Amino acid sequence: MQDIQTKGIPQQTKVLIEKLLLGRFALAEVAKVTGISEQLLQNHLNANSTFEN
Repeated sequence: MQDIQTKGIPQQTKVLIEKLLLGRFALAEVAKVTGISEQLLQNHLNANSTFEN
């Protein structure tokens, strides 16, 4: 298993995250489904301001 902290979020997972967030899933739910920490997800979203609050 790759270390997400150092290698980043895989593209396939980014697509899943985008779909889940568009479906109005909470960040905690997205974290649970993807296996990525809420903090890393928040950092990713902040860096890629595609989504609005």
